[in-house]
Amino acid sequence: MSFLEKIKNYLKEKPLRLTQIIILFTGLVLAFSYFSFFKSSMDDVRQTASFLRLGIIETSRAEIESFVEDNVMALADLSQKIDLAGDRQEKKDLTEKFMRERGWFTQIAVTDREGNEEQKISKIFVAGSQELKNVRDTEEFQKASSGSIFLGRVNTDEKAIPYITIGLPVRGADNDITGVLLAQFSLQEIWNIIQNSKLVSANQKVFLVDSSGFLIAYPETSLVLKKTNWKNKPYVREVLEGKNIVQGEVFSENGNDSVFAAGLPMSDELGWGIFIEEPARIALASYYRIQTAAVIFVSLTFLLLFILIIHSGTLAGVFSDFKKEAGKRTAELEELDKTTKLLIRRDLELSEVNRRLEELDVIKSDFVSIAAHQLRTPLTGIKWSFLALLERETGLLNPEQRKIIEDGLNAINHMITLINDLLNVAHIEEGRFGFSFQNASILPVVQKAFERYQSLAGAKGVWFSIELPSREPPLISIDPEKMDLVLDNLLENAVKYTQPGGKIKMKLDYEKGKVKIIVSDTGIGIPKRQFNRVFSKFFRGENALLFQTSGTGLGLYMVKNIIDRHCGQISVESEENKGTTFTITLEASCRL
Repeated sequence: MSFLEKIKNYLKEKPLRLTQIIILFTGLVLAFSYFSFFKSSMDDVRQTASFLRLGIIETSRAEIESFVEDNVMALADLSQKIDLAGDRQEKKDLTEKFMRERGWFTQIAVTDREGNEEQKISKIFVAGSQELKNVRDTEEFQKASSGSIFLGRVNTDEKAIPYITIGLPVRGADNDITGVLLAQFSLQEIWNIIQNSKLVSANQKVFLVDSSGFLIAYPETSLVLKKTNWKNKPYVREVLEGKNIVQGEVFSENGNDSVFAAGLPMSDELGWGIFIEEPARIALASYYRIQTAAVIFVSLTFLLLFILIIHSGTLAGVFSDFKKEAGKRTAELEELDKTTKLLIRRDLELSEVNRRLEELDVIKSDFVSIAAHQLRTPLTGIKWSFLALLERETGLLNPEQRKIIEDGLNAINHMITLINDLLNVAHIEEGRFGFSFQNASILPVVQKAFERYQSLAGAKGVWFSIELPSREPPLISIDPEKMDLVLDNLLENAVKYTQPGGKIKMKLDYEKGKVKIIVSDTGIGIPKRQFNRVFSKFFRGENALLFQTSGTGLGLYMVKNIIDRHCGQISVESEENKGTTFTITLEASCRL
């Protein structure tokens, strides 16, 4: 008897055995098919998670490298100005002004071509002649004196804040190297660049390490100050030593929760690495849900098949229902997969659109900055020409001529004010507004603002009063120059929109660890329906437009940004035709 005949006779004796074999084979095929589908979906989710996190740190990397490059170029510009300076005092003034505008430079030294320090200025002291030294044998001097730009390794100052040394040649009129400019560049501002990124969620941590693995920037700054070294992390080592991109991998360290990490190397000149890490259970939540669903589905499938084989007497009806249900679930999962891929595609399209919008915003800011600079120079010349005419340097003017020139001068001053406001707004949006914070009392700033506007208000017939606290307010971290700009904008608006016979009051108060500055007036007020636009660019109230006064609509926008930078708050209360009150609140405990 042949083998096929034996099988045929066996199945005739046990007719359910063929059904059981078919069920088992079908179950294995279904389990394999569904597992393949789940695996593909999990790979797509993981790839998308890696792509999004690499995009975040790539954006941060570009911002940091741009920040460093911009400051190197500014330092190069300073070296040219120093070479053209007439004497040592002028060099000192140029250097101090530069350090005020760019607060992250903590020390700048100028040497001659032999390496002898001619001048050294730091945030703490100005070195005397006995403290100057020869730096000819240092690496930074040798590279800079050869005509190259030197970017040193990361070091830390006495407060454990990381910094790098930048060296640049100082060239004379004939392009010969006449000396070297050496600057300590604090990396603390990079903390703000990373922490203020709008792309980083609360569960994500973006951090920066130097070529040796020491933290430069991290959300928990105490780890930076402790000089924490993370080169033992495998993904950090992969980026720093191999100069490779870590595209998103799961790592587990010392029994802690697993993290999903990605990393990119910085430019060769810096040699740093930038990374992002996030708890794997959050970053790959969709991945783990699909994985759990796959395990449950396959397990249930095999369990169901086992039960069906045992109870094969009622198999026909159950198997038919199972096929229908499996088909429905397959269709739902395929639809879910299509929806997931569609959402991912839409997310990538939106990311591209956002990137393009950011590029356009940069182009707009550059255009405004260039146009404003180009306009301000000729306008300043015209202004001085008009002033020369008014001061009778070209002869006497009759009343009609004087009025025409005064009107023209007022128009030019208004135009220069508008250009200055546009430049300030552009600098705010670019993060180059040049804050210089110091621990100081706000009282002198408030008193000087009152003195500046007291006569102006009196000339208009407006009563201007001030109320000061009975005790000296505490020292707080402020930029006095920027706070002058804040009070000038508020008081100028108060005087401008308060009619003769009205009142303006400025009050300084200190209570419960907070310093408050209150400016109130009895002017035209702000329409309630426009409250939500008070601190937006180019805002002017509808009633202000009818008041026939000049204005750019940029003042309150700058005020809001300056107060925010002081980690403070500003609020407004107003009633149309009754007056407006602005309240500035500064935390005495805030340290910037």
